[in-house]
Amino acid sequence: RRQSLVNVASKVAPLLVHPSHTIRNRTVDVVKALGAQLSVVDQYVFIMPHVRPFLQVEVLSVEALEGVLVHPLSRRAFKRVLLRQDEEVHEALLHKRPLPSAAGVDLETATDAT
Repeated sequence: RRQSLVNVASKVAPLLVHPSHTIRNRTVDVVKALGAQLSVVDQYVFIMPHVRPFLQVEVLSVEALEGVLVHPLSRRAFKRVLLRQDEEVHEALLHKRPLPSAAGVDLETATDAT
């Protein structure tokens, strides 16, 4: 069960920088719901590594996410990240390599001047 929760966290964490305020808020809700099913220690060990790249400061629990998220990406930058991910998936399938991780978003190269 814990592995399933961690898998969901890894998939939704990049949405913490989505351009839409509503999507970011709902993503925080999902991460909190995942955390509610785990102890604080399990949250820190299993969920926070997926969330941490999208935070301005270190927090100990998913309950403290509001106000510490990095600034959202512009729509253009977010789409560019998605397109790059699609290209990586295509290449992996074409050359029979492992699929890339969805959480491997590099915010440094993905940000746009807004």
